[in-house]
Amino acid sequence: MSEANIVIATPHAAKYAAQLLKHWSHRNPDIAAGPQWTSMTFGATTYIVESRADALVARITAADDAALGAAKGAFQEHIDRFAFRETPALVWNWR
Repeated sequence: MSEANIVIATPHAAKYAAQLLKHWSHRNPDIAAGPQWTSMTFGATTYIVESRADALVARITAADDAALGAAKGAFQEHIDRFAFRETPALVWNWR
């Protein structure tokens, strides 16, 4: 299993998390949710997204490094698209 984590500073975390869930829900992931977090699982890849007042926090787990790279790319592409009005642009520092 491979894993990556990120904390993205933004005051719009709840909005982006909701957009991501709505956008990806048509792909029929297994979904679990709480008041401030959502977990979406597509096969062997799981996205856990937490919205805080000042940050969007994500943890992605995947079967291997290749799948993790693809999952990180999909997540980043979608959040960047939702956040196109953010200035400065979102900073991506995966751990």
